[in-house]
Amino acid sequence: MQIAKQRFKLRVWITSRLWAQVMAGMILGFGLGLLLSEATGLVHPDTAEVIGIWLALPGKIFLALIAMVLIPLIFSSIVGGLSGAGSGEELRSVGLRLAAFILSTTTVAATIGVMLAQWLEPGEGLAGFASGPADAALPDVSAAIPEVPDQEAPAALPDMIVNILPTNPTASIVQGDMLAVVVLALLVGVSVTQVQAKRAAPFLALMDALLSISMNIVKWAMFLAPFAVFGLMAQALLQNS
Repeated sequence: MQIAKQRFKLRVWITSRLWAQVMAGMILGFGLGLLLSEATGLVHPDTAEVIGIWLALPGKIFLALIAMVLIPLIFSSIVGGLSGAGSGEELRSVGLRLAAFILSTTTVAATIGVMLAQWLEPGEGLAGFASGPADAALPDVSAAIPEVPDQEAPAALPDMIVNILPTNPTASIVQGDMLAVVVLALLVGVSVTQVQAKRAAPFLALMDALLSISMNIVKWAMFLAPFAVFGLMAQALLQNS
């Protein structure tokens, strides 16, 4: 219930006026970036670069806030959602939908990646550099490279399944391994449903408080969103004028 309430508040805030503020910030940032660009000559390029750095400060703070709160927000949301699933049938339904979502998005992402690689053919234009006239002056260093003995290819699928499990949760959180954090949250959320309600109550209260705190920080970041878009847009135009 608390998760739904927090999401509703954030959705109302975003849909009410934030989109208009972000659009206004984008347009104003675009205009200021063009005005201070090297093409107009109003300011020296070095001065424009310094101005761009300061204009981008709200954007960098915005991105830092989102990155800071992302892991606790995802972890507490998943744990709280699974713990509130209720019966085993509801939990099974949530798990099946989540598994279908992960498989479908992974398949779509892999398909798009393969199609783009076949269409764009990255590195195709560099083939001519390998046989240019300048290669004659380069020394032959192939003999200095040690030969690596052939090794058997590991079992890719079993290793991939094992590597999904976070053997060191603290390291996964520090390194920002989002997949490991999601898997850990799923395991913890399912495990909480198997514990007596009296024993799990303090932990669930902690997760609820963590979710509320995380959503509050996200709301603070949303206040910076228009200024972030304004500054980052202006800096991008100043750097690529």
